[in-house]
Amino acid sequence: MVCFKLKIKKMKTFVLTLSLCYSIFISAQQPCNPSVATGSANCAAAATGYAPLHDLGSGISPLTGMMGGLYPGGSNYIPLAHKTAGLNLASQIQPLNNTGNPDLVNGKIVLLQIGLSNTNIEGCEFDSIAYQDACKNPQVVLVNGAMGGASAGVISDQTNAGYANYWNNVNGMMAANVVNANQVQAIWFKETNPVWYTPWPTQVTPQVFYDSLLIQFRRIFLEFVNRYPNLKVCYISPRISARYASAALNPEPYAYWQGWAVKKVIEESITGLLPYTGPGRIAPWLAWAPYMWSDGSIPQTASPNFFLNCPADFALDGTHPSLGGAVKVGQLLIDHFKTDSTCYTWFVIPSCFPTGTIENTLSEELIVSPNPFIQQVTFTFGSNNLPLSGIILNVIGEEVQRFEKIDGNTLSFENEHLVPGIYFYSFKMSSGELISGKVMKN
Repeated sequence: MVCFKLKIKKMKTFVLTLSLCYSIFISAQQPCNPSVATGSANCAAAATGYAPLHDLGSGISPLTGMMGGLYPGGSNYIPLAHKTAGLNLASQIQPLNNTGNPDLVNGKIVLLQIGLSNTNIEGCEFDSIAYQDACKNPQVVLVNGAMGGASAGVISDQTNAGYANYWNNVNGMMAANVVNANQVQAIWFKETNPVWYTPWPTQVTPQVFYDSLLIQFRRIFLEFVNRYPNLKVCYISPRISARYASAALNPEPYAYWQGWAVKKVIEESITGLLPYTGPGRIAPWLAWAPYMWSDGSIPQTASPNFFLNCPADFALDGTHPSLGGAVKVGQLLIDHFKTDSTCYTWFVIPSCFPTGTIENTLSEELIVSPNPFIQQVTFTFGSNNLPLSGIILNVIGEEVQRFEKIDGNTLSFENEHLVPGIYFYSFKMSSGELISGKVMKN
């Protein structure tokens, strides 16, 4: 947001100044207007019976034939090695100037939003909530680069007529927010295709839809690393339910299948098929943003407070969210960026760092709780891979505590003389691997 300072002489001038600031802020964002949709949402549509990925767990979806869970093996916990890599990258996120060099005073951290109309509408509400939140780091700039009609097939294909227009629009949105590509360090990504997207002249099968999304997602990730040299992390969301859709844009089961494509590319990030470091880097580090798909008004079991009612939470076409539906998604996003351990250290100011156990820091190999901690932190290891020894270091590499001959799978650490800050742990496991990460003392 840009404001002109005017000398306040009377109330009328003061009101004009506020109006000027507000109009400039709005002009630096894509228009957010869910009411442009036409039709009438099919609120009488029967339940699909599809299970959300995290509710399905290790079960096999009868629709897709694939195992559920957000992460490999039917798990809803991020693998520890991938989490550790994300934490290491997140620790490198810092304010940068327009040349991409650190500037802790005047630099910016750009969180860019990439996608199509749903992403734009939901992102606008996320931005609005975030900019009103006193906990948001003032050096974090939210840029809504999402745009109606900018489907995965369009923005991934250099031969498509809309390709250049989309990416030029993203550049324009950054310029309007007085930032540039060198300052982009995190992305929220939500994309899909209309079901008739070329090269198929008619509606495609769900399997072809899924396969084409995978190809296009990979191309888009390469666009990211080529365009944004300091990009570290990318969080991906699935679509909301299309159970009530009255338009043929992206109805069920295609909206449901899009989440499976998200799961697949995150798995490829975990297994190294989409390298996010080194000279062979072709993508940022990938992880889930909030999982948004539910069977319409049927709550998710894993996230029982999230569901979308018809017609209240949908626009007229039953495909886009209404203002109320977008606010629900925006709140999920703000909660994610304020509490996920790969986000909050750069997204919020230190005084707002979360306390207690953060769910997204948990792993089936190791649970660290609470993190951040005040007096004591406990490490709980999986019974099949116990630690042999361990060490805790401060931020300059000095040894704070060493553990030898660890008995059992639970280890507590308490040191009343520790100053608040970040500390790094590393454990040598019975499997021979090292498990490392960081904790924060408040």
